[in-house]
Amino acid sequence: DTVTIINYPKCFTPNGDGKNDRWNIPNLDLAEGAVVQVFDRAGQVVFNATNTAVTWDGNFQGNPLPTGVYIYLIRFRDGYVMKGQLTLLR
Repeated sequence: DTVTIINYPKCFTPNGDGKNDRWNIPNLDLAEGAVVQVFDRAGQVVFNATNTAVTWDGNFQGNPLPTGVYIYLIRFRDGYVMKGQLTLLR
């Protein structure tokens, strides 16, 4: 079954203060086969998670990404797709 209600922050601040440092989607690991991708403005995948708890620190290849709006895409095994925007603030 597709997850119809997902609560997650639309903004996060990975600045190391221990508050809102990661973008998390709690319990998405319960949706077997879900794939989460985050894209930058150029369309490059900067985060990818499959069959796991989703938690992103705002880095790509070990480097902090700049402040900005990123696009997320969540694909569920039954074909349902969720997409939206996410803001990373430094």
